This record gives sequence, C-alpha cells and structure tokens, in this order.
Amino acid sequence: MPSARTVERSVVDTSVWVDFFRGKAPAVALIHDLARAHAAVICGQIVQETIQGARTETEMEFLRAQMGLWHHEAEQPEDFHRAAGIYARLRWKGVNVPPADCLIAAVALRRELPLLSSDAHFAQIPGLKFSHVK
Repeated sequence: MPSARTVERSVVDTSVWVDFFRGKAPAVALIHDLARAHAAVICGQIVQETIQGARTETEMEFLRAQMGLWHHEAEQPEDFHRAAGIYARLRWKGVNVPPADCLIAAVALRRELPLLSSDAHFAQIPGLKFSHVK
C-alpha cells in the first residue's frame, strides 16, 4: 500500500466504501492512506449507493455522517451526457456497465482523477485511469 506522501487524489467507488465499512483490510488500509493525504473524492452517486445499503435507521445515519467527511465533487450536467455516451458506446460493443457506474466514471474523467474500485468493469471505460482494488 502506498504511503500518504505518494497517494494521489482519487475518486473512491462505492465498492471500496462497502469493503471499508465491512472492515476488509485492503480497503481499510487504502482509505486510511487516502484520509491522511486528504485525497479521497466522492460524488453524489457514490453517496447514494453507499447510504442506501444501510440495514437500519441507525446505520443509515452513521453512513450519512461518514460520507459527509470526504471531498465531494458534485455531478455537473455534462457528466450525465458523458455517462450516457459511455453507456451507449459500451453497449454497442456488447459490454454492460451499470448506468450509475458510467456516471461515476464521467465525474472522474471530467476531473481527470483516477477511479479506485473493486468492480473490474470500470477497466472497459476508454480514457478512465482505473485501479482495481482487491
């Protein structure tokens, strides 16, 4: 795992947050490194996906508070257009990537930030700097 000095600002996908909150060691170490470097970035779609996974009101409030700690990059109108293009072009090739993930990728692409995820399908998105977190 890289030290805080070498961690680059990155969009952290929902899959990594889920693993982090479940206490999975690779995700915990990664989030700690990103936190020390103030390098974790989330967007509204990531916040929604993370919070909607709550099983109770208490857990929902906990997740809401936790997701409020990180740098938030708001989706812009052009992100939705880009996400639609990503989705359509991949579908034309027979590749299925969830629309919500296309939106997350569009935000990362606009901001020219790498995306960290345990979902390997992000590797299919042209131009996206993607790191697979296992």
